[in-house]
Amino acid sequence: MNLNGNHLSANAQAIEDRDVAKSPNKLNDKQAAFARRYVVHFNGAKAAIEAGYSEKRAKVQAHELMAMPHVQAEVARLTAAKSERSDIEADEIVETLAHIVRADIRDVMEWGLEEVEDDEGLPVTMPNGEALMRPFVRPVASQDLPRRLSCAVAEVSMTDKGSFKIKMHDKGAAIDKLMRHLGMFEKDNRQVADGLADLIAAAQGTTIPIATRNAPQRAEGGDE
Repeated sequence: MNLNGNHLSANAQAIEDRDVAKSPNKLNDKQAAFARRYVVHFNGAKAAIEAGYSEKRAKVQAHELMAMPHVQAEVARLTAAKSERSDIEADEIVETLAHIVRADIRDVMEWGLEEVEDDEGLPVTMPNGEALMRPFVRPVASQDLPRRLSCAVAEVSMTDKGSFKIKMHDKGAAIDKLMRHLGMFEKDNRQVADGLADLIAAAQGTTIPIATRNAPQRAEGGDE
């Protein structure tokens, strides 16, 4: 089994190397490695570390890399190549992510309180006459789950006591990936940039000199 696993890993690496070798984008080795690792799990900080960048600046480095047009183009190219190999359409991925985002644990499990019954099926009452209650947790049968719910379930297992344990896919991660695909982060970044530009433009009309990249601050006391 180890040999097979190594063989599969070698094949996957060979495919990745081939895709990068075909790249029309001008990237250095680290940028190419970042793009290659990013399309594996779409975790920017993790991809930056795997590409050899500093772990302390991984998040910042990933943000800077993803802001570079040639890195964006390479990520898009590798993602398209990966999708083509797996024969999965982008719409399918978006649909699955949307199902994970919309899924509710109450759709796959039910819990609450129920009456305790005796051997004859009659409710057991307490001395004060009220029905004796007990908590319950029940999973919904798998055959009753539509695909939009079953695809949101990451794992089903049984505990030592015989009860079910259901783990849902990470909704936060699905939201992040879906927002990136839909360009929501880019839209927010543009709004922040536009707001900052307006603030600088307004401040330039004050007596406080502000140095910008295109208009460096001049020293006082005459021309340079």
